[in-house]
Amino acid sequence: MMNAVSQTTINRFSTSNLCPICGGHEKLPRGQGIRCSGYSLPDGNVCCTREEYSNASTMIKYLPASNGWLHRQNGIQTQRKPISTNASKPKTKIHETYDYTDETGSLIYQVCRMNYIDENGQPIIDPETGKIKKTFRQRQPDGNEGWEWNLKGVDKVLYKLPQLIKANKGEFVFIVEGEKCVNSLLSMGLSATCNAGGSGKWFERFNQYLKNHRVIILPDNDEPGRDHAEKVASSLEGTAASLKILELPNLPPKGDIIEWVNAGGAAEKLRKLADDCKQWESEKIKPSKSICFADIQTEEIHWLWPGRIALKKISMIAGNPGLGKSFLTVDMAARVSTGAEWSDRSKGCKGSVLLLNAEDDSADTIKPRLIAAGADCSLIHSIPFSSVSSLTDDIKKIEEAIRELKDCKLLVIDPITAYLGNVDSYKNSAVRQLLATITDLAQKHKIAVVLVSHLNKSNSQQNAVNRISGSLGFVAAARSAWLVGCDPTNSEARLFVPIKNNIGNDKTGLRFEIRGEKQPSLHWDDDVIFTTADELQSQSYDKTEPSPIDTAKEWLHHILSKGPIGAIEIKEMIENTKFSQRTIERAKKELGIKSKKSGYDGIWLWELPEDNPKTANCLQDRQDSHVTELATLGTLGTLGDSELPYQGVFREH
Repeated sequence: MMNAVSQTTINRFSTSNLCPICGGHEKLPRGQGIRCSGYSLPDGNVCCTREEYSNASTMIKYLPASNGWLHRQNGIQTQRKPISTNASKPKTKIHETYDYTDETGSLIYQVCRMNYIDENGQPIIDPETGKIKKTFRQRQPDGNEGWEWNLKGVDKVLYKLPQLIKANKGEFVFIVEGEKCVNSLLSMGLSATCNAGGSGKWFERFNQYLKNHRVIILPDNDEPGRDHAEKVASSLEGTAASLKILELPNLPPKGDIIEWVNAGGAAEKLRKLADDCKQWESEKIKPSKSICFADIQTEEIHWLWPGRIALKKISMIAGNPGLGKSFLTVDMAARVSTGAEWSDRSKGCKGSVLLLNAEDDSADTIKPRLIAAGADCSLIHSIPFSSVSSLTDDIKKIEEAIRELKDCKLLVIDPITAYLGNVDSYKNSAVRQLLATITDLAQKHKIAVVLVSHLNKSNSQQNAVNRISGSLGFVAAARSAWLVGCDPTNSEARLFVPIKNNIGNDKTGLRFEIRGEKQPSLHWDDDVIFTTADELQSQSYDKTEPSPIDTAKEWLHHILSKGPIGAIEIKEMIENTKFSQRTIERAKKELGIKSKKSGYDGIWLWELPEDNPKTANCLQDRQDSHVTELATLGTLGTLGDSELPYQGVFREH
């Protein structure tokens, strides 16, 4: 609302900054229906004061303090052509008038439906809707048998107020949008009313006339209509004897009771639908009784990705732009859609996936990546950002999409900051309240929710938790949080390491690369890594610590330094380590190790090449190393001092 927006943050429309909705600005002449006193907001949304555009698909809600309508623009500059200040008044003709009276039936004001007409006086058809182009204006008697085309000083009332006051308390009272709809219901012998101005203009003082009535709200079949219905119901809670919101079946987009009646609807059928409709329930938080822990049934944690991403929980993936976070979520979505095992060979979890992505195009970016990842695209769905851009306002749309999917297991929100709406990402309480709603969604539908976030620009933070953009509430709400960063030992590789993992035992990370030019895809390394998120983000990660390839080279050099060993024996030794066969093969190639046959019918042997610089210098940088720990054998002496064969992955202390 206007009073909630700092004057320094809005940009009023002018001759050089036209309203992208109607093309007007505040310097245009008054009284011609072309002036717009609106403004644009920093988030890209705009307030347009032209009522005839209030039914546009971009409309979010009515702003009473600005007497305008908030429209979603999503940063798209669709400036209309400037309206000439010399433009003549658009030709309109009163098609129908609706009288608003006081309790005694005395006229207070009128709402006039104005049809646009051409030069021949014929109605103009709107090419978008196929209906007559119209607008509405309001006027009040001027006391001299004329009209003032405004409602200054007028207290608005409900339409057909005298009839409403006389209505039987036991009968339904239908609240609709538009006087024409009220008249249609009255002609069917039903009680009905509406407020002037359509959605978003219900006032608390109207409630007194509906006290102890059985109220049925009939929303238009669009988002503004449904929002209006919810607001009216919230206002009437505690006043009406009963409250129901009835969405009429088989309505066309933006349809209302008129279309329903024209399609064969009748009074008795409407009463039957009203009887069968469930009572409206407020979303206000109601006091809850405490729960005794003796009555709580214990449950095991169920996993989407065992040890890393849990079902019914929020998880987070954070990292700087361009490092592969979106590739990572695409890989996750692909594995869930097919039930494939995870990169660490843990058991997969098959189901549907819902992707909310505000940064990548679905057609030219996300789907090609899904195909490259081997996804079953029939089980992966998305909602355009133009339809869902605020978790606070659009959570019901998201929940409805999840409900319609077959066995949904994963919801990805990438990035979370794009979907905050009016929530301040740095206000801890606001963030926690929002994420509590997301947690409830995850638990209710038994899905894993993965939030993607960028890092802040601070280089002074030594703790990876503090590098996640926005409030600490994000990482606090997540049960596991993961950092994606560059591998200090390999510029082509990325590390996926835990920032926190409250419910999983696995504290290890993984390494991956993005490969391919025409259609890049994510490829995981087979080995786990032990780098911490704090080490990675603070750049205190010891760059002399060997990569798995370097470690495998040292291991091979050690076991072959005293002579050739049979290939079968080496294979058995590998099985007792955490090296993958692929890593060993790469290490073998880089060391120049040869495979040769022992005699004509002998076994295949591996041996180090003679006078190979790679081999000779393999341990050059580690001659002064500290005690080396083996994962399964404990500690050995400095590399080369022990006669024991290596049987585990070691790390230098």
